[in-house]
Amino acid sequence: MAPPGSNGECTWRTRAFLSYGKPVLKKRFLTGRLTGKSGSGISASPVSTTVARERTSDEGSETLIVERTENPVWLSNAYLVATGPGGSGVLIDGNDDLGPLLERAERDGIEIGHVLVTHPHPDHVAGLDEARERLGGPPFVAHEATGAALGGEVETIAGGETLRSGELEIEAISTPGHAAGHLAFLVDGSDVFTADVLFKGTVGGTMAPGATGLDDLRDSVMKLMELPAETRVHPGHREPTTIGEEWESNPFVRVWRGLDEVGEEPCSVWGREATLKLWAPDYDGGNKAWVRFADSGEEAIVGGSQVERG
Repeated sequence: MAPPGSNGECTWRTRAFLSYGKPVLKKRFLTGRLTGKSGSGISASPVSTTVARERTSDEGSETLIVERTENPVWLSNAYLVATGPGGSGVLIDGNDDLGPLLERAERDGIEIGHVLVTHPHPDHVAGLDEARERLGGPPFVAHEATGAALGGEVETIAGGETLRSGELEIEAISTPGHAAGHLAFLVDGSDVFTADVLFKGTVGGTMAPGATGLDDLRDSVMKLMELPAETRVHPGHREPTTIGEEWESNPFVRVWRGLDEVGEEPCSVWGREATLKLWAPDYDGGNKAWVRFADSGEEAIVGGSQVERG
Protein backbone atom coordinates (compact mmCIF):
# COMPACT_ATOMS: atom_id res chain seq x y z
CA MET A 1 0.00 0.00 0.00
CA ALA A 2 1.21 3.52 -0.72
CA PRO A 3 1.87 6.18 1.89
CA PRO A 4 -0.51 9.16 2.03
CA GLY A 5 -0.21 11.59 -0.83
CA SER A 6 1.34 9.20 -3.34
CA ASN A 7 -0.50 8.53 -6.58
CA GLY A 8 0.02 8.20 -10.30
CA GLU A 9 3.31 7.09 -11.78
CA CYS A 10 6.49 6.77 -9.73
CA THR A 11 9.05 9.57 -10.00
CA TRP A 12 12.31 10.40 -8.25
CA ARG A 13 12.45 13.61 -6.23
CA THR A 14 14.79 15.03 -3.65
CA ARG A 15 13.06 15.14 -0.28
CA ALA A 16 13.98 15.30 3.36
CA PHE A 17 14.26 11.74 4.60
CA LEU A 18 12.34 11.34 7.87
CA SER A 19 13.97 9.60 10.81
CA TYR A 20 11.77 9.30 13.90
CA GLY A 21 9.54 12.03 12.51
CA LYS A 22 12.37 14.57 11.99
CA PRO A 23 13.99 15.55 8.66
CA VAL A 24 17.69 14.76 8.94
CA LEU A 25 19.13 14.54 5.44
CA LYS A 26 18.08 14.67 1.84
CA LYS A 27 17.94 11.61 -0.36
CA ARG A 28 16.49 10.75 -3.73
CA PHE A 29 13.13 9.35 -2.72
CA LEU A 30 10.79 7.26 -4.84
CA THR A 31 7.44 9.05 -4.83
CA GLY A 32 4.14 8.27 -6.44
CA ARG A 33 2.22 4.99 -6.50
CA LEU A 34 4.43 2.39 -4.89
CA THR A 35 4.36 -0.95 -6.66
CA GLY A 36 6.39 -4.10 -6.99
CA LYS A 37 7.87 -2.71 -10.20
CA SER A 38 10.15 0.25 -10.78
CA GLY A 39 8.44 3.32 -12.18
CA SER A 40 9.15 5.87 -14.92
CA GLY A 41 11.73 3.57 -16.52
CA ILE A 42 14.04 3.81 -13.49
CA SER A 43 15.41 0.57 -12.13
CA ALA A 44 15.70 0.31 -8.36
CA SER A 45 18.44 -2.36 -8.80
CA PRO A 46 17.49 -4.42 -5.74
CA VAL A 47 19.91 -6.73 -4.01
CA SER A 48 18.67 -10.31 -4.17
CA THR A 49 20.16 -13.00 -1.96
CA THR A 50 19.10 -16.63 -1.91
CA VAL A 51 19.97 -18.90 0.98
CA ALA A 52 19.20 -22.58 0.52
CA ARG A 53 19.47 -24.21 3.92
CA GLU A 54 19.48 -27.94 4.51
CA ARG A 55 17.35 -29.15 7.40
CA THR A 56 16.45 -32.60 8.57
CA SER A 57 12.92 -33.77 9.32
CA ASP A 58 11.31 -37.14 9.93
CA GLU A 59 10.98 -37.49 6.17
CA GLY A 60 14.67 -36.75 5.59
CA SER A 61 16.62 -33.73 4.39
CA GLU A 62 14.86 -30.83 2.69
CA THR A 63 15.69 -27.31 1.57
CA LEU A 64 14.30 -24.08 2.97
CA ILE A 65 14.65 -21.22 0.52
CA VAL A 66 15.01 -17.70 1.91
CA GLU A 67 15.37 -15.01 -0.76
CA ARG A 68 15.76 -11.32 0.08
CA THR A 69 15.51 -8.07 -1.83
CA GLU A 70 16.81 -4.83 -0.35
CA ASN A 71 15.43 -1.44 -1.37
CA PRO A 72 18.42 0.78 -2.30
CA VAL A 73 16.95 3.89 -0.66
CA TRP A 74 15.26 2.60 2.48
CA LEU A 75 17.57 -0.45 2.85
CA SER A 76 14.42 -2.35 3.86
CA ASN A 77 14.06 -6.05 3.10
CA ALA A 78 11.28 -8.14 1.63
CA TYR A 79 11.45 -11.92 1.72
CA LEU A 80 10.30 -15.01 -0.13
CA VAL A 81 10.38 -18.09 2.11
CA ALA A 82 9.60 -21.45 0.54
CA THR A 83 10.06 -25.18 0.98
CA GLY A 84 11.71 -25.50 -2.42
CA PRO A 85 10.82 -25.55 -6.14
CA GLY A 86 7.24 -26.68 -6.60
CA GLY A 87 6.58 -26.25 -2.88
CA SER A 88 4.69 -23.80 -0.74
CA GLY A 89 5.85 -20.36 0.32
CA VAL A 90 5.04 -17.00 1.86
CA LEU A 91 6.06 -13.41 1.28
CA ILE A 92 7.17 -11.45 4.35
CA ASP A 93 6.85 -7.66 4.18
CA GLY A 94 7.13 -5.33 1.20
CA ASN A 95 9.77 -2.81 0.16
CA ASP A 96 8.67 -1.74 -3.34
CA ASP A 97 11.22 -4.19 -4.81
CA LEU A 98 9.21 -7.39 -4.80
CA GLY A 99 9.64 -8.15 -8.49
CA PRO A 100 12.58 -10.58 -8.18
CA LEU A 101 10.78 -12.50 -5.43
CA LEU A 102 7.62 -12.87 -7.51
CA GLU A 103 9.66 -13.92 -10.52
CA ARG A 104 11.43 -16.60 -8.45
CA ALA A 105 8.10 -17.92 -7.18
CA GLU A 106 6.68 -18.05 -10.71
CA ARG A 107 9.80 -19.61 -12.21
CA ASP A 108 10.05 -22.33 -9.56
CA GLY A 109 6.33 -23.04 -9.33
CA ILE A 110 6.15 -21.95 -5.68
CA GLU A 111 2.60 -21.46 -4.42
CA ILE A 112 2.36 -18.40 -2.17
CA GLY A 113 -0.28 -19.08 0.45
CA HIS A 114 0.01 -15.97 2.62
CA VAL A 115 1.59 -12.51 2.76
CA LEU A 116 2.95 -11.87 6.26
CA VAL A 117 3.27 -8.29 7.51
CA THR A 118 5.36 -7.47 10.58
CA HIS A 119 4.23 -3.85 11.03
CA PRO A 120 2.60 -1.16 8.88
CA HIS A 121 5.40 1.39 8.30
CA PRO A 122 5.55 2.44 4.61
CA ASP A 123 9.04 1.03 3.94
CA HIS A 124 7.73 -2.42 4.94
CA VAL A 125 4.40 -2.51 3.09
CA ALA A 126 5.23 -0.72 -0.18
CA GLY A 127 4.21 -2.80 -3.20
CA LEU A 128 2.27 -5.46 -1.30
CA ASP A 129 -1.13 -4.69 -2.81
CA GLU A 130 0.23 -5.11 -6.33
CA ALA A 131 2.13 -8.25 -5.36
CA ARG A 132 -1.02 -9.84 -3.92
CA GLU A 133 -2.92 -9.05 -7.09
CA ARG A 134 -0.21 -10.64 -9.24
CA LEU A 135 -0.28 -13.74 -7.00
CA GLY A 136 -4.03 -14.16 -7.18
CA GLY A 137 -4.94 -12.59 -3.85
CA PRO A 138 -3.45 -14.63 -0.98
CA PRO A 139 -4.50 -13.12 2.36
CA PHE A 140 -2.44 -10.82 4.49
CA VAL A 141 -1.47 -12.18 7.91
CA ALA A 142 -0.80 -9.51 10.54
CA HIS A 143 -1.50 -8.39 14.07
CA GLU A 144 -4.84 -6.70 14.52
CA ALA A 145 -3.12 -3.33 15.01
CA THR A 146 -1.33 -3.73 11.67
CA GLY A 147 -4.28 -5.21 9.81
CA ALA A 148 -6.26 -2.01 10.30
CA ALA A 149 -3.77 -0.24 8.00
CA LEU A 150 -3.86 -2.85 5.22
CA GLY A 151 -6.29 -3.22 2.35
CA GLY A 152 -7.76 -6.51 1.18
CA GLU A 153 -8.36 -9.70 3.12
CA VAL A 154 -6.48 -9.87 6.43
CA GLU A 155 -6.16 -12.87 8.71
CA THR A 156 -5.21 -11.59 12.16
CA ILE A 157 -2.69 -13.38 14.31
CA ALA A 158 -1.38 -12.67 17.80
CA GLY A 159 1.87 -13.48 19.53
CA GLY A 160 2.11 -17.14 20.48
CA GLU A 161 -0.25 -18.27 17.73
CA THR A 162 0.83 -20.55 14.89
CA LEU A 163 -0.06 -20.42 11.21
CA ARG A 164 0.22 -23.37 8.84
CA SER A 165 0.87 -22.19 5.29
CA GLY A 166 1.22 -25.19 3.03
CA GLU A 167 4.23 -27.09 4.34
CA LEU A 168 5.51 -24.18 6.43
CA GLU A 169 4.80 -23.76 10.15
CA ILE A 170 5.01 -20.14 11.26
CA GLU A 171 4.90 -18.90 14.84
CA ALA A 172 4.07 -15.26 15.53
CA ILE A 173 6.17 -13.67 18.28
CA SER A 174 4.90 -10.44 19.87
CA THR A 175 7.70 -7.86 19.62
CA PRO A 176 6.33 -4.36 20.35
CA GLY A 177 8.56 -1.36 20.98
CA HIS A 178 9.27 0.00 17.51
CA ALA A 179 5.55 -0.21 16.68
CA ALA A 180 2.37 -1.33 18.40
CA GLY A 181 1.41 -4.82 17.26
CA HIS A 182 4.87 -5.46 15.80
CA LEU A 183 5.41 -9.18 15.16
CA ALA A 184 8.41 -11.37 14.41
CA PHE A 185 7.78 -14.60 12.50
CA LEU A 186 9.61 -17.83 13.33
CA VAL A 187 9.49 -20.18 10.35
CA ASP A 188 9.86 -23.92 10.97
CA GLY A 189 11.76 -23.20 14.17
CA SER A 190 14.95 -22.30 12.29
CA ASP A 191 14.61 -18.80 10.79
CA VAL A 192 13.17 -15.74 12.50
CA PHE A 193 12.11 -12.58 10.64
CA THR A 194 12.53 -9.73 13.11
CA ALA A 195 11.70 -6.65 11.01
CA ASP A 196 12.53 -3.43 12.91
CA VAL A 197 13.16 -4.80 16.41
CA LEU A 198 16.48 -6.62 15.98
CA PHE A 199 19.15 -6.07 13.32
CA LYS A 200 22.70 -7.26 12.82
CA GLY A 201 24.63 -5.40 15.51
CA THR A 202 21.88 -3.05 16.60
CA VAL A 203 18.19 -2.67 17.50
CA GLY A 204 15.18 -0.68 16.35
CA GLY A 205 14.25 2.86 17.30
CA THR A 206 11.51 3.76 19.74
CA MET A 207 10.41 7.20 18.59
CA ALA A 208 8.92 6.37 15.20
CA PRO A 209 5.16 6.90 14.74
CA GLY A 210 3.28 4.25 16.71
CA ALA A 211 6.26 3.23 18.85
CA THR A 212 5.49 1.85 22.30
CA GLY A 213 8.76 2.64 24.01
CA LEU A 214 12.13 1.39 25.16
CA ASP A 215 10.85 -1.00 27.83
CA ASP A 216 8.79 -2.87 25.23
CA LEU A 217 11.66 -2.93 22.75
CA ARG A 218 14.14 -4.26 25.32
CA ASP A 219 11.68 -6.96 26.40
CA SER A 220 11.09 -7.92 22.75
CA VAL A 221 14.80 -8.17 21.94
CA MET A 222 15.56 -10.23 25.03
CA LYS A 223 12.60 -12.52 24.26
CA LEU A 224 14.18 -13.20 20.86
CA MET A 225 17.47 -13.96 22.61
CA GLU A 226 15.74 -17.00 24.18
CA LEU A 227 15.65 -18.71 20.77
CA PRO A 228 18.39 -21.26 20.03
CA ALA A 229 21.76 -19.69 19.24
CA GLU A 230 21.80 -21.22 15.73
CA THR A 231 18.49 -19.54 14.78
CA ARG A 232 19.03 -17.50 11.65
CA VAL A 233 17.86 -13.85 12.02
CA HIS A 234 16.46 -12.05 8.96
CA PRO A 235 15.96 -8.38 9.90
CA GLY A 236 13.85 -5.67 8.32
CA HIS A 237 16.96 -3.87 7.05
CA ARG A 238 20.25 -5.15 5.63
CA GLU A 239 22.14 -8.35 6.35
CA PRO A 240 21.13 -11.52 8.21
CA THR A 241 22.72 -12.66 11.45
CA THR A 242 22.08 -15.30 14.12
CA ILE A 243 20.74 -15.22 17.66
CA GLY A 244 24.12 -16.47 18.88
CA GLU A 245 25.99 -13.65 17.14
CA GLU A 246 23.69 -11.01 18.60
CA TRP A 247 23.80 -12.56 22.08
CA GLU A 248 27.58 -12.27 22.08
CA SER A 249 28.29 -9.04 20.19
CA ASN A 250 25.22 -6.76 19.89
CA PRO A 251 26.08 -3.71 22.05
CA PHE A 252 22.50 -3.27 23.27
CA VAL A 253 22.12 -6.93 24.17
CA ARG A 254 25.44 -6.91 26.02
CA VAL A 255 24.38 -3.93 28.15
CA TRP A 256 20.97 -5.47 28.85
CA ARG A 257 22.73 -8.69 29.88
CA GLY A 258 24.76 -6.67 32.39
CA LEU A 259 28.06 -7.37 30.64
CA ASP A 260 28.89 -3.79 29.67
CA GLU A 261 28.27 -0.51 31.49
CA VAL A 262 26.14 2.38 30.25
CA GLY A 263 27.55 5.85 29.71
CA GLU A 264 26.67 9.18 31.31
CA GLU A 265 27.76 11.58 28.54
CA PRO A 266 25.72 14.83 28.25
CA CYS A 267 24.15 15.34 24.83
CA SER A 268 21.11 16.85 23.18
CA VAL A 269 18.47 15.32 20.94
CA TRP A 270 16.41 17.69 18.76
CA GLY A 271 17.47 20.46 21.16
CA ARG A 272 16.39 18.56 24.28
CA GLU A 273 19.04 17.97 26.92
CA ALA A 274 19.74 14.28 27.42
CA THR A 275 22.23 11.73 28.69
CA LEU A 276 23.86 9.39 26.20
CA LYS A 277 23.78 5.90 27.70
CA LEU A 278 25.01 3.95 24.67
CA TRP A 279 26.48 4.91 21.29
CA ALA A 280 26.55 2.00 18.84
CA PRO A 281 26.77 1.30 15.09
CA ASP A 282 23.57 1.20 13.05
CA TYR A 283 22.64 -0.90 10.02
CA ASP A 284 23.00 2.04 7.59
CA GLY A 285 26.63 2.77 8.45
CA GLY A 286 25.67 5.51 10.92
CA ASN A 287 24.98 5.18 14.62
CA LYS A 288 22.15 4.32 17.00
CA ALA A 289 21.88 5.90 20.46
CA TRP A 290 20.21 5.04 23.74
CA VAL A 291 19.38 8.31 25.51
CA ARG A 292 17.59 9.55 28.61
CA PHE A 293 15.84 12.92 28.32
CA ALA A 294 16.52 15.35 31.17
CA ASP A 295 13.12 17.04 31.06
CA SER A 296 11.01 13.89 31.39
CA GLY A 297 13.31 11.04 32.39
CA GLU A 298 12.06 9.16 29.32
CA GLU A 299 14.53 6.79 27.72
CA ALA A 300 14.57 6.10 24.00
CA ILE A 301 16.53 4.58 21.11
CA VAL A 302 17.14 7.20 18.42
CA GLY A 303 19.16 7.56 15.25
CA GLY A 304 22.65 8.87 15.85
CA SER A 305 22.08 11.73 13.41
CA GLN A 306 19.59 13.16 15.91
CA VAL A 307 22.20 13.37 18.68
CA GLU A 308 24.54 16.30 19.32
CA ARG A 309 27.49 15.21 21.45
CA GLY A 310 29.94 17.28 23.43
